[in-house]
Amino acid sequence: ALRLCSEHRNWKACCYIYTKMGLYEEAVKLALTKLGNVHEAEKTAVEAQSYCSLEQQEMIKKLWLMIARHVVEEEKDIKRVMEVINRAEQVLKIEDILPFFNDFFY
Repeated sequence: ALRLCSEHRNWKACCYIYTKMGLYEEAVKLALTKLGNVHEAEKTAVEAQSYCSLEQQEMIKKLWLMIARHVVEEEKDIKRVMEVINRAEQVLKIEDILPFFNDFFY
């Protein structure tokens, strides 16, 4: 199914399949790069949070960092970045994303 969706460039279906397979990082990458859809990436991260154990918190943080970085670099919208931090439900802090702002302010 994944191969067919990919061949037909049905990226949203690919994200869904990756998510259901527990391949959250791949799903988030695809949502951000092929779909350019931050909301879809956030949905994947939220689902990952609900299914992952405490030992997998670093992976969850990595997903949210990928999303935050995309918002900083592509959308260049500080308000939107703060929304991502809030949606991450205490997984991210502002200190975690400060390195992404270097190029943003120049």
